[in-house]
Amino acid sequence: HPLLCSDAFELGEYCWRRGHPYRSLPAISSIDGVISALHDHPEVLTGGFTVYEAQNLLDRNRPMVTDEAYIILCVENIVKNGRFPALQRLIAATYPGSHGFYGVKCGDGREPAVLLPGRVKDLGRWAGRIEHMMSLVLPGLGH
Repeated sequence: HPLLCSDAFELGEYCWRRGHPYRSLPAISSIDGVISALHDHPEVLTGGFTVYEAQNLLDRNRPMVTDEAYIILCVENIVKNGRFPALQRLIAATYPGSHGFYGVKCGDGREPAVLLPGRVKDLGRWAGRIEHMMSLVLPGLGH
């Protein structure tokens, strides 16, 4: 998977050098699910997008770039470890309070995708709404 290793070739080489059997299998990623959930809102991703795990976004300690959308994965992890307020502060320092975002819970074949709209000014109250495998999608400021 492209978020777990740089590419299947490098992973194959790594396994081969260590004598481990391996096989690359294509699979749908959670990003595909997020994009699919936004099918009624194509303008959100038209300017491109950047994907981060929430923890990595906080750990990089740099301002967010606002000209393209952010897809923030694994948000429930920072809720569990108490770092959600830090994410809320980072987003609030970057985007105006009126800027919209979406909480996206991908469909799993049994349940349909859930798309919850919100505003940056209300993000502090979202910690209790974040479910397992829910992502946040922030459109770029130009969209």
